Amino acid sequence: MSATLTVVIDGEPEKQYMLDPDLEYRIGRGKTCQIPLGDPLSSREHAAVFLDNRQWHVRDLESRNGTFLGPQKIDDAVL
Repeated sequence: MSATLTVVIDGEPEKQYMLDPDLEYRIGRGKTCQIPLGDPLSSREHAAVFLDNRQWHVRDLESRNGTFLGPQKIDDAVL
């Protein structure tokens, strides 16, 4: 069950990432993150996106400023 993740940052073109269901994707400022963010408010390893039980999830990685899904701050959420 592949999926596409779209990163939208004000004033920048959208970036799309094809997600492999067998991989976990790290999101953040760190050089090892598969989905890089240039936002200085994001942590080096801010969040992770992964497939679990046929559902895509996003999980906060104990980031300093938190992870939001829309206006809701989350620890772990189904996308």
